[in-house]
Amino acid sequence: MKRKLKRALSLLLCMIMVFGAVAAGGEGIGAILDGMKTNAYSIFTHEVINGKVKIVRCDTAASGAVTVPASIDGKPVVSIGDRAFEGCDGLTKITIPDVVKYLGDHAFYGCTKVTSIELPDSVRFIGAAFDDCRSLTSITIPRDAKFNTFPIFRGCTALKNINVDSASKNYTSENGVLFNKSKTKLMQYPAGKADSSYTIPSGVTEIDYYSFANCSNLNSINIPSSVTSILSWAFSNCSGLTSVNILCDVGLLPEGAFADCANLTEATVAAGSIPARLFEGSALASLNMGEGVTEIGSR
Repeated sequence: MKRKLKRALSLLLCMIMVFGAVAAGGEGIGAILDGMKTNAYSIFTHEVINGKVKIVRCDTAASGAVTVPASIDGKPVVSIGDRAFEGCDGLTKITIPDVVKYLGDHAFYGCTKVTSIELPDSVRFIGAAFDDCRSLTSITIPRDAKFNTFPIFRGCTALKNINVDSASKNYTSENGVLFNKSKTKLMQYPAGKADSSYTIPSGVTEIDYYSFANCSNLNSINIPSSVTSILSWAFSNCSGLTSVNILCDVGLLPEGAFADCANLTEATVAAGSIPARLFEGSALASLNMGEGVTEIGSR
């Protein structure tokens, strides 16, 4: 009888404490549970739009490997906002769940220690998300993903391979180099690739913004006659580059295409009018010109 009475008194005491918290704080159990939910995702700030979650910020104090939750409060996480992980320089790996569809511009900007970002098949749209991810060594582009803005991997100086899902309708990869699906546009040569020379495949007609920028291991580049468009800063800061062979119309190259290629000493140009300041900031000592060269601008 005494034991039963003690149990009853203990239960009554617990009930008084719980309801006392409700009366005193005006918040009670609901607030406690909400606090538990907040703690579960405490490194992420999010917003809910039409019943779907967007990650807008990750705590810059976060470190090590992190996994973005697939849902928060029962709502799916479908997007990672612009600059959401900016400055999270303590992170080494980011895993994204197979529900996220959108990666915003500069989403991972300045995640300087991240070596791996796993992109799921659910991703559909990618902004210029990976700026200055200096330790990122490889990445795989999902089947249905499309890039919204360029350049995509500017400042990813350790990047050695860009892989693409073989079922992709938008892009392809050859030896770790990113192209559009038809291979007429070279989009990105990985800046950390170890090869010392590279010949752009015949059939490529366009070379994208910053596509070879900061490729410090490249000593020589061959540009085929099929190229008809080279966008700004395509070869800027290729500090190891010593020679370039330009078989296309050199007049297509924008001013400063080889800007600050400090060790570039030799160039061969087949045809066209050489733009002014094409080799500005280089150490060019030898310019070999074909019969098709019509005019020479200042260096």
